[in-house]
Amino acid sequence: MKKNGLYILIMLVAMIVASCSSEKGIRKGDQFFAIMEYNEASKEYKKAYRKIAPQERKKRAEVAWKMAECYRKSNSPQFSIGAYQNAIRYGYPDSTALRHLADAQLQKGDYKAAQKNYELFLEKAPENRMAQIGLQSAKQSDAWKKNPSLYIVKKDKDLNGQRSDCCPAYVGEDTTMIITTSTRKDATGDDISGITGQKFADLFLTKRDEKGK
Repeated sequence: MKKNGLYILIMLVAMIVASCSSEKGIRKGDQFFAIMEYNEASKEYKKAYRKIAPQERKKRAEVAWKMAECYRKSNSPQFSIGAYQNAIRYGYPDSTALRHLADAQLQKGDYKAAQKNYELFLEKAPENRMAQIGLQSAKQSDAWKKNPSLYIVKKDKDLNGQRSDCCPAYVGEDTTMIITTSTRKDATGDDISGITGQKFADLFLTKRDEKGK
């Protein structure tokens, strides 16, 4: 009996310590989130989530939601999908999690899963215009994928990096040169953004060579 009592006491102490530790991580995550440093916030939420016992469903759901929102706001759908699924699995009460999950699945090309979650969300909010458009997009994209056109679009490795690329523009009237904003590894400096977890954006110039490439 004494051994059993000691074991229970040790487990209770361990649970209290873990709970306090997770609360600290959540507070730090909230602080980073408030100043829009979503990458740093997601790291704190992730550490806190791992310290929350599965039995604490409400707390796990809330932290998973916060983690998912960080990934959504930093344009990382590959990570937000799992976080939204965890939030839903643990009973997060806001049905918006379903729509955001569907948005991320649509962005990653999982059109069937996106359709399913848009439909589930629309059962709760049938007038939501964003979900209606998302569902239509998922259905149309799936149809195009099954019946492609004669056009083939390929990714240009010289223009597209491994990070975020945006805002391509010609240099004046010269259509042989394009300036692109990118956070690729060749960007100036070594500092990492607390918002995106990537380098700060820089400008890159791409010019067509004598072979027309």
